[in-house]
Amino acid sequence: AFRAAPFDALSADVVSRRMARRQVLTLGARRALPRRQQLATRAELEQRFAPILRLLGYWGAESSRARVAQELFRSCAVQAGAPIWAKKGLVRVSEFRPNHTLLLTHVWLVHRRLHDFPGERLGEAKLLQEVLFDELWDDTTKRVRETGIPEISVDKSLGDVQKYSFAAAVEYDRALASADDDAVLDNLGAAVWRHVYLAADDLTVEHCIDVARYILAQRRMLDALPADDVLRANLRWSQPHFAASTSNPL
Repeated sequence: AFRAAPFDALSADVVSRRMARRQVLTLGARRALPRRQQLATRAELEQRFAPILRLLGYWGAESSRARVAQELFRSCAVQAGAPIWAKKGLVRVSEFRPNHTLLLTHVWLVHRRLHDFPGERLGEAKLLQEVLFDELWDDTTKRVRETGIPEISVDKSLGDVQKYSFAAAVEYDRALASADDDAVLDNLGAAVWRHVYLAADDLTVEHCIDVARYILAQRRMLDALPADDVLRANLRWSQPHFAASTSNPL
């Protein structure tokens, strides 16, 4: 019998959580700045205001966890926003669902790595998984609002996005659990076709396989990273490689 994939248990918990915003101090986390400059700015501010920050609980477990989750999410968002996905990968990033699924795919990869943390650190990793998904849903809510739908429909639309996000993540998990490497690649490619390309018939099968190979390569990269590097959001993403022709439709 199929054993529940790692994403299944988390998804039910995340859906049940209220989407209230957390009041977290996030010094130097301006999206417009390069990451190194963000970290330098934060370090300067932390040193300057250390006594006040200590009183405010800035270095407490919850605040520290929130900052790690924000850095991890930002890393995923930057990688998912690379122009190559549209230019060579033919992903329709101007559409909400394919664009969101690319982001979800990278968040799922980090989620899988956190799931595999050693036992003595697994409890903290699970808490970080939850906060990381809070970041995803907060960002998703913003993007849903930016589509211009009525405010009364935002919660329903967010629920719809969560449903197909969880469906994609569970399919990815099941693909990784396939019997052999060829089956893993084929099943992951099929999941990519359904969720990233929305079962489009105007691209080559090789495009889906190229994305599947990319996902597996990032999975290996994350598996090889020490836990401390993951917790510093020091993720070494590589660029996807698309060998498939952009002018050879099915």
